Amino acid sequence: MVRSRWEFRNFVKRFSRFLFIFFHFSVSLWLCGLLFAANVSAQNKYEDRRIVEPIDITFEGNDRDLSAAEQLRLIARQTLGETYSSVKIREAIQAIYDTKTVVSVMVEADEVGTNSVRLRFIIKRKTQAETVSVVVGETVGDKITEDELLFRLNLVTPGNTVTEQVLQNNASSILEYLRDRGFYKSEVNFTQKPASAETRVAVVFNVAPNEQAKVGEFKIEIEGFDINKIRSKLKLQPGEYYSREKLNADLERVRKALREENFFAPELIAPRIIFESETNTINIELTGKVGATINVTVEAKNEKVGERTQIKLLPIKREGTLDYSAIVEGERRLENYFQEQGYFFADVTPICSVAPTLTETEASYTVNETNLLCSALSGADLTKRTVEIKYKADLNRQLKLVDIRLE
Repeated sequence: MVRSRWEFRNFVKRFSRFLFIFFHFSVSLWLCGLLFAANVSAQNKYEDRRIVEPIDITFEGNDRDLSAAEQLRLIARQTLGETYSSVKIREAIQAIYDTKTVVSVMVEADEVGTNSVRLRFIIKRKTQAETVSVVVGETVGDKITEDELLFRLNLVTPGNTVTEQVLQNNASSILEYLRDRGFYKSEVNFTQKPASAETRVAVVFNVAPNEQAKVGEFKIEIEGFDINKIRSKLKLQPGEYYSREKLNADLERVRKALREENFFAPELIAPRIIFESETNTINIELTGKVGATINVTVEAKNEKVGERTQIKLLPIKREGTLDYSAIVEGERRLENYFQEQGYFFADVTPICSVAPTLTETEASYTVNETNLLCSALSGADLTKRTVEIKYKADLNRQLKLVDIRLE
């Protein structure tokens, strides 16, 4: 009996708790339904009403750019259609954001009568550059002009959006250019000044190149080549102002001297550049090997291809490379050259040989006097070897112009 009473009381408690939870859940569901209905009602209030012209475009603050407002009005007008639609409103806002000229967009709607609605877009625009200028300060060394620095500002041009990150990127671009010119102690900062409109600014980059670094030492060690032959011809002598352009020109002088001794594919390591901040000097180290001695010939019966023409046509001689693509490119250009001479059926084939002969462990193909060996040269160790590259031309017959008629 006692047990039955205890079970009955436990049942009553559980049932009461169930009724309490069910009641609260029902009330919550009813409130959510009311809120959803109210929300849908608010959204549908203007649905399918006719949009009154013109659509109003208002900029925040004192921004009164009528031309920009008209452009944004056209974008909104093309997207919205003739009647109000929540989906079209969102699409119009997205279209305005896609211009990448605005920070925020809000839309207000006012009833006009019982069947129409007037729309007002409230837009905050991004700051834009009206003018961009560069002021060059103290310079010791090669001349730095405002025009060449303006050319480096590929991210900031009049009419473009201006942000702190964009300006900083441009300042870094100027610094990088100045360091290539040898001005390692240069400084760049920027300022923004109010212009004709609230969202327009005049951007000024203040550049102080300061003193250009000088060459301390230019050390060149190329195994198998006497650099003293051209040392006096180099521009980067100790005490001279340094620049990347001068370094590249000297590297080309070294390569040209190597080519003149038939070292067309030297193994040169990229020059090591060391800046000494205390003395404002640059020390340069260039090392490498001369590589193989390369002899290039063109065999074409009675047609002779001179040295100048070979340098012009053959990448091997002009660029100093044994890549198979360069060898094939020389073949193609020679065929074009002979066709211009009237040999329209000319066929050129490159044939390669290496002395001492390559072993199977040194290259993928080792047989001399073959075209296949040409494709194996770029991956082989050619140190202290001589490479012969012959372009054999089968010219076939030569066609000559004998008559021209104009009718």
